Amino acid sequence: MKKLITSAFIAFTLISVNASAQAPTGSSSINSQASDIARRMMNEVQLNESEYIQVRKYTAEKLEAAAQIQSMYSNDPDMLNKKLNEAEDRYNFKLQSFMNPKQFSNYMAVSDRYKVNASAVAGAVEKE
Repeated sequence: MKKLITSAFIAFTLISVNASAQAPTGSSSINSQASDIARRMMNEVQLNESEYIQVRKYTAEKLEAAAQIQSMYSNDPDMLNKKLNEAEDRYNFKLQSFMNPKQFSNYMAVSDRYKVNASAVAGAVEKE
């Protein structure tokens, strides 16, 4: 219990520090989404602080790639879904590279909550 509280406190501190030093508005939406997803994954997958930071980084990369894919392939739904699936596969590969098997299996059990699909990307792009 003490470790969980300490981890949550450190994560909150990191988030607070990063929130004050975020990039311009276009990236701030992606960074805040990435932080939110990483925070939820931290609890569900049992991540430590360094793993949380990596998940946040890779999630931001995935969200940026998804936004680019959306803008490039908005007229071709089949290619859009194919490219989004490829981005999702790259993301999963990166996560698997640093997570232990139990963490990764926990992530895969709840991974549908964290997948990027065409409608979610469209909504995120419109907000910016």
